Amino acid sequence: MTGSYSLPDRLEPHPDESLPGLAMRYARLYGFTVVEDIVAPLRARRRYVPSWACVDPASEEGAAFGRLLNLDAERHRGMSNWHPARGTTAVMGVAMSTDATDLWTRQVCPCCLRDSAHHRAAWLVAAIPVCPVHGVRLLRSCPDCGGRLGWRGTAVHRCSDWQCDLDLREVDPQPIDPRDMAGAAGLLAMLGGAAHPSGMAFDDALRAAVTIGALRLGLPRWNRLAGLVERERERLPEILSRGWETLVPWPGAWWTHLEELLAGAVHRPARRGLQRAFGPLADILMDADEGWARALLAEMVDFAALRHDAEVRADVVRRYGTGRVEGERPLSLNEAARMLGVSVDTVTRTAARVGLDAAPIAPGAQRRLRAADVRRLAGAQASADDAITSQQAADILGVSFPTLNRLVGAGLVREIASSDRVKAKLRFRRSDVSALLGAFEQAAEGAPELDSPGPEHRVPGRGGTKDGYGIIRLARSVLSGELKPVAIWTTGSGLEQFLFPRRMTGADGSGHQQMPTMARTGS
Repeated sequence: MTGSYSLPDRLEPHPDESLPGLAMRYARLYGFTVVEDIVAPLRARRRYVPSWACVDPASEEGAAFGRLLNLDAERHRGMSNWHPARGTTAVMGVAMSTDATDLWTRQVCPCCLRDSAHHRAAWLVAAIPVCPVHGVRLLRSCPDCGGRLGWRGTAVHRCSDWQCDLDLREVDPQPIDPRDMAGAAGLLAMLGGAAHPSGMAFDDALRAAVTIGALRLGLPRWNRLAGLVERERERLPEILSRGWETLVPWPGAWWTHLEELLAGAVHRPARRGLQRAFGPLADILMDADEGWARALLAEMVDFAALRHDAEVRADVVRRYGTGRVEGERPLSLNEAARMLGVSVDTVTRTAARVGLDAAPIAPGAQRRLRAADVRRLAGAQASADDAITSQQAADILGVSFPTLNRLVGAGLVREIASSDRVKAKLRFRRSDVSALLGAFEQAAEGAPELDSPGPEHRVPGRGGTKDGYGIIRLARSVLSGELKPVAIWTTGSGLEQFLFPRRMTGADGSGHQQMPTMARTGS
C-alpha cells in the first residue's frame, strides 16, 4: 500500500460523526457507487470500510486511512473504533464490549437525517436503539424492502439496496413511550462525557441496566449481551429504562429495589436463604464476575448489614463476605478463622483474651464477632509477620525467661500488645528483640575478638549480673553511650558475646568504679 495519499477535496467531520459515515460522505462527494472505492488508492487488501474504522490509528494501515480522509492524528483517534483490549470497541472515545455494538449494520434516525444527512457515532451502539433527541426508534432495516441497512452505498440517508434506494428521511418515525427513554438518554449522556452516579464506566452501567431491567420485566437469563439485544430489540428501551431507574439515583434507588424484593419474599417458593430474600438476583450477581456486579454486591452487603433481619444479614455475609459498613456486620468464628489464618479454637481463645465483643445474631445462633475487630487483628497480625515466642526471644538475647521479663519491664525490649496478638505465645517481634542486640553490636564496633573471656572481663548475665538486675543497668549504660564493650567473645551467644572490664570508667572519665552486684537489692 502507498500510505501517503490524501483526497484532494477536504470534508470537515461533524463533531458527532462516525468514521464509516465520513467515508460514505467522501465516496458520495467523488461520485463513487460503493463506499469501498474510496480506499482503492491505498492498494490494500482490506476493503470493507467498517473494518478500516477498527484499525489502530497509529499503525501503518490506520495512519494511511487517516491521511486519506484528511484527518489529523488526534481527530482520527477520537473517531476510530479501535481499542487495544481484546473484545472491546471504542465509540466516541468510550470503551465498551463489542457485544454492545454493531459496526456492520447501519442504524439511523429519520428525524436526525432530516436535520443533517451524516451518520452519528452513537448509532453504532446497537444496545441503544432509540434517539433521545426526537424520542423515536432507530431504523436498522429498510421499511420498504425489509433489508438490513449496511454500508454498501454512498448515501447515509438511503437504503443500502440499490434496487430499493428508499430515502430514509421520508420514513414515518416510530415514537417511543417517554417513560422508556430514561435509560437510553442516561447512557448516551455518558457517551458525551457524563459520569454515572455510582462511578461505573459506560460498559458496566450498560450491563447493569440491561441485567436489572430484564430481571424486573421477568425475561429469561441471557449469556451474551449481543443475543439479548438481537432477541429483545423491541423491548430494549423499556429494559434499559427499568434498569436505569433501579440504579439512579445511586444508591438510594438500588436499596429501594432491594427492599421491594424482600417485601415479596413471602410469595417465593424457596423456604429460606438468599433465593427467598432476593429471588434470582443473588445468583446472577454472584455468577457475573464483572465490575458492575461487584458494585451492586457491595451495596447489597451494606444494605443487609444495616437491617434488623438477622437471617438475611447472616446469609448475605456468608455468601458475599464483608462490605464497607464493617462495624455493623458480624462474622462467624469460621469466617474469622479463615481471615486470620488460624484455627477456630485460636479465635475463641483470642476473643476471650482480648475481650472482643461477640453477640449472637439471633437467639440460639452461633457466636459472631464484629468484622471491624477481626480486621483490626488481621492488620496487626500482618504488621507483625516477624512475631516470635518468648523462648525465641530469650535465645536471641542469650538470657533466661526471668531476665527477659525484667528487660521487658524495664522497657528495653518491646512486647506486642495483648490486644494485637492473635496467638498469645507470640509476644515479641524479632526486629524489636534484635534492636537491643544491635545496640550492643554498634557499641562494640572496633573491639578485638577473643576466643574466651579472661579474669579481667565481665560477661553480661554472669557473676554480678546473674540475677538480671545488673544486666539492666549495663544495657542502659550501653544504650546511653556511657559504656562500651572492650572485646567480643567469638563463641558467645546473645549479649554474652560482649565483654566488659571488671572495673569500669565513669561517664566523666574520672576514677574507677566497680560494677555493683545487685543480688538482693533493687536496681
